[in-house]
Amino acid sequence: MPRELFLPYCHHQSDCDNPSWRIFPLIVLTERVRHFLLLAPAATALVDSLSAALGPALLNVCLSLAQSEGHIKPHCGGHEGKTFTRYHMVLDVPQPAAEFRICARAPFTFREGVLFAFNNSQPHEVFNGASAPRFVLMFDVMHSRIAGDAVAREASLAPLRHIWRNSLERVAQMNAAPSLESVMRPSTEHDET
Repeated sequence: MPRELFLPYCHHQSDCDNPSWRIFPLIVLTERVRHFLLLAPAATALVDSLSAALGPALLNVCLSLAQSEGHIKPHCGGHEGKTFTRYHMVLDVPQPAAEFRICARAPFTFREGVLFAFNNSQPHEVFNGASAPRFVLMFDVMHSRIAGDAVAREASLAPLRHIWRNSLERVAQMNAAPSLESVMRPSTEHDET
């Protein structure tokens, strides 16, 4: 997949100054990103499998790229881990392998094929010292006590919709766009937290 199709990760204003981090969005807050799914049949098959297995608990899915010789600065989701768990399935790791650090713990090395989960509200960062990008499938799964209760689910999604409102507007624009070319026009708006 061409790197130019990956968009800057910019759900929160603090993320927007992280040029080493780019994503290929497939689902944003349960909204499927039609054009991107059409461009990535293998990723779409994974999304469909996740959707079948997780149902309404599947919240976000994207391919995440850490640029070569890049550092995704410490960041966190800010939801205190009460809504969802973030998963990374490591797809492609250049050598020397990229490292992931959560809070002040010692970093661990990404290994292809490994799936790991973590609390996205804890500060975390990625170091990729290799000359090639690191790719993971990143997805968020709502906690079962929330996903299975329509009222609790909606109450949990409402603040996320507010925080990610520009991302959701961008998804709506992308889904309504007649072509990929119109989807890829740069967006100048960023979310505010």
